[in-house]
Amino acid sequence: MKTDLETFIELAKKLGYSVVKKKQPKFRKHTEISKNGHKWTEVSSNVWKDETSGLIWYDKIDDKFTWRQAMDLVKDDELQLPKASDFMVMVEHNGMEFLPNLKYNLFWSSSPYPADSDSAYVFLGGSGSTGSVNRTNTLSVRCCARSK
Repeated sequence: MKTDLETFIELAKKLGYSVVKKKQPKFRKHTEISKNGHKWTEVSSNVWKDETSGLIWYDKIDDKFTWRQAMDLVKDDELQLPKASDFMVMVEHNGMEFLPNLKYNLFWSSSPYPADSDSAYVFLGGSGSTGSVNRTNTLSVRCCARSK
């Protein structure tokens, strides 16, 4: 059975993106408690599970994508582009304490923006809030998965 990372790398390569795997130091799984009492477990290097919501958050991808490219990138049974509401639950559970590479990045969500069919919700990593952006812009992508 493939790991989530192997599945993601395979998808990225199919879409024509280059993927560089960096040698990682030996990883030790550990759990932290956020300031407001939610349990977060680092299940692999820079991959955190919110034990309350069950969402597993992956580090950001080192490239920028349009909304359509981001949606195509994570067409997978396990990995997905987070909904705008997933980002807000992560903020409520103080996930910004643990998730790397959030600050100074805008992340696509899978949620279309209802007031403008050319836009989608985005997560503003610096402020921990959502907004909307035209889908043709290129922004960061962070994947998540629902634990089973």
